[in-house]
Amino acid sequence: MSSPREGSITIALKTNTSQSKLLEALALWQELGLLSETSIDIIFKTKASHPALLEGLDAWLRLGLLQETFVKRLCREHLTCALPEPSVTPKVSALSVAKPAPQLVSPLASNDFAPETPKPKKPNWIAQMWQSLQAEFSVRWLLFLGMFMVVVSSGVLAASQWDNFPAAGQYGVLLAYTLSFWGISAWTTKQGNLPLTAQTLRVVSLLLIPVNFWAMDGFGLWRHPLNWLVVAVATVALSAIVLSSILLGRGYGNGFLRLRQQQSFPLPIINYLGLSYLNWGWGIPGFPIGAVYLGIGSTIATLYIESRKKNSAIIFDVAGFRILVYGIGILLFRAIFVIGVDIEQLGLAIGMCGWFLYWLYQKPQAPSLPVSPFPRLPMIWLGGSLLVVGWLVCVAAEFPWQAMIVSGLGVWLFVNRLLKFWRRSDLAAMLAIGLQMVWLSWRLIPPSIQTWLLETATTLTHSQETPYVLLSLVLFPYLVLIVGLADWLYQRKKHDLAEFAEVIALGIGVNLTTLCFSNPLLLTINGINSAITLGIVTQRRDRLGIKPHLRLRVYLTHSTAIATVISAINYLFPNLHLGGFSAILLALMVAEWSLSLKMPATSDYVKIWRESAWHLGLSLAGLSYLLLCVNYSA
Repeated sequence: MSSPREGSITIALKTNTSQSKLLEALALWQELGLLSETSIDIIFKTKASHPALLEGLDAWLRLGLLQETFVKRLCREHLTCALPEPSVTPKVSALSVAKPAPQLVSPLASNDFAPETPKPKKPNWIAQMWQSLQAEFSVRWLLFLGMFMVVVSSGVLAASQWDNFPAAGQYGVLLAYTLSFWGISAWTTKQGNLPLTAQTLRVVSLLLIPVNFWAMDGFGLWRHPLNWLVVAVATVALSAIVLSSILLGRGYGNGFLRLRQQQSFPLPIINYLGLSYLNWGWGIPGFPIGAVYLGIGSTIATLYIESRKKNSAIIFDVAGFRILVYGIGILLFRAIFVIGVDIEQLGLAIGMCGWFLYWLYQKPQAPSLPVSPFPRLPMIWLGGSLLVVGWLVCVAAEFPWQAMIVSGLGVWLFVNRLLKFWRRSDLAAMLAIGLQMVWLSWRLIPPSIQTWLLETATTLTHSQETPYVLLSLVLFPYLVLIVGLADWLYQRKKHDLAEFAEVIALGIGVNLTTLCFSNPLLLTINGINSAITLGIVTQRRDRLGIKPHLRLRVYLTHSTAIATVISAINYLFPNLHLGGFSAILLALMVAEWSLSLKMPATSDYVKIWRESAWHLGLSLAGLSYLLLCVNYSA
């Protein structure tokens, strides 16, 4: 039977049938592998006078089915006509006779079309923010500068008589400015022709809310019962300003917060008011730190609840997000720079902010919600940076429990990235953070207990001069944890990551063994632990059907076991001469060869063990002969 002729064939179809059957036939050929992206040539016929022709050509041009040059040529050939000749008047002037009539219709060439102007590239987020700032800066800065000059000039005028005012009077100046700004913003909002001025005044009055509560607490209005009335009136007025911000913003598009459903006051408004209330009572010992953590915790809880709502995009509103950050910033600024709280005690607060910011922007966003005006990638990097800053701030503390929690948040961050991207860098970062958490765990133990543990351990292991060798035992559980992680990755079919984790575990194991080389007891204990771990790992890999590097694992396990036996003999008989060592090695050689001969070769796994026993027996024989030669020479 002759083979089919080389080359391609052309099949012409009549599309008298329905279009659905034609598409079904093409899909079937594509599944069978008979079609490729370049094996279909389709010819369409339509009338040039069809009114929807240009719309159809434009749609195919956007889809990339046609080239722009083809569309231009098609329109030039089929969709153009000569302009009619203009009517000539009977009276012809001499000037018109002297000059020839210009050609009204000229043939269109391909180069008559102007080149398509390139579409400007979409600016990045930094350029967009800068353009937005330039668009509004000219007006906003004048408004802010004017209000600032009013406040400063009033303060300068009242400075000469400031001491003559009571505490309530001094605070009343700030309250009067706040209420004035808000009143003017409410009036301009109702006018409708000054939206930028109204919004600016409203934002300024809202920014003054936590400053008012700070001033009430700073002036000590709580100390005098007569000032309690001022506190009550100011609290009601300031709370009304915050709660009514939504009402003034509705219907104008630039409110404090924009809601998709505006049936009730949003939680961020209540949260911002609560952040302002937390500026009270800072004279109580320990309350400033509690206020900062309570404010950050409540803000995270609020934003988490709002992010879980499917009918609200409030969490992605720029003004709402910034106003909450401002409220937390006031608490942090007052605690660090005014009260003088040790910044080491606020590392967890900074780390929590970074962790939540990362969580907020790394999770997938529902398509029905508006796109966040904050770019996702820079906000994710900002969250990670804040997490690192929080760890750096509190890691030097005497009792670094905050650094331990921040490290736990960092582990969560990279575990989340590992489960999403399955990258080696995330796995390595997660293991590095876990290793430093072991160090932080040791620092969490009180110094007296640390001293007792070190003295006891060095005495039992005879390592008073080299206490660092104890790390070979302390860090071994972490090594076992990495091995377990590699086993979990193998079960998830992530072999590349699992092998990477095993390489890290092997490197740590070699370093731990090298670390305790000067202590025979710890070297023997480390060898026993290593041999047991390697044996379990080798058996598990064989059961999981992971054949690559199986021979290497078997040889490594077998060699470690033999080395552990030799180390134990050296520890039990430290004065044993070379001849005795040679005899022990010969006995081990006989045992290895006997094992190689009597072990039934029931599987490839057992065959590898038999080969390793034979080869290790040869190595032991050679080493025994070398020791005998050295002993004879001595």
